[in-house]
Amino acid sequence: MSLRAQGPTARGAWLAWEVEVDSAWAAFAGHFPGRPVLPAIGHLFVVRQLLASRAGPSASIVAVDRLRVTRPILPGARVEVRLQLGGAGESSRFAIEERGEPVSEGSFRWASEGKHGGD
Repeated sequence: MSLRAQGPTARGAWLAWEVEVDSAWAAFAGHFPGRPVLPAIGHLFVVRQLLASRAGPSASIVAVDRLRVTRPILPGARVEVRLQLGGAGESSRFAIEERGEPVSEGSFRWASEGKHGGD
């Protein structure tokens, strides 16, 4: 895995992880020559990995209702990733920060094997 995560810890209704983004992660390739940044799909990959650590390995993001990237994640960055999880099929939220500054945030719905929509 291209991430090293510590956590989660409780931050009110949120769960939070400290994540180090591996500078050798293939997701940086081609985005962009000379100044690599993690593309938005990489932000969602990080969220999915942490979701799976809580909801089980079959948990996946099935819909992204909102995604806003405000700052790039550079190779080797240490970020805080926070999740506020609803049940399967319900709206959940995420926020990523680096040194207290917002990096990205959004909302998504997820499912897990045997847990879809109104289950």
